[in-house]
Amino acid sequence: MRAAKGWRWSSYHATAGISADISWLSSDWLLSSFVKKRNKAQLLYRRFVSEGKGQVKPWPKLSHQINLGDEQFVKKMQQHVLEDDDLSEVATAQKKRKVKSLDEYKHQYSDRNTAICKAYESGGYSMKAIGDFF
Repeated sequence: MRAAKGWRWSSYHATAGISADISWLSSDWLLSSFVKKRNKAQLLYRRFVSEGKGQVKPWPKLSHQINLGDEQFVKKMQQHVLEDDDLSEVATAQKKRKVKSLDEYKHQYSDRNTAICKAYESGGYSMKAIGDFF
């Protein structure tokens, strides 16, 4: 696992104060959540990112790729989404349905090749992940 300063294509360098500010990048709102003074905020941001590396990732726990929380919380949040809301600004990845596990595909289809194709068509798995499983 690489250090954050090795993330060539991220905003980390500018946000952390390692390189010059990028004109189109707005990071003051993020830094202000640490402290009000920019230099101290950048130091605390670097520490925050460093301590977060290697932590358990929350992404597998997302429900419908939008809500992170227990079942009761997710149901409550889903009630706030109205059918006529304009979701054109919701990222495509967040609109996708939760995919079945590879084990479910294996058991649902008696033919191995069909199970592999259906798992790939779901868009939830890379060819490598499917190949490793099957």
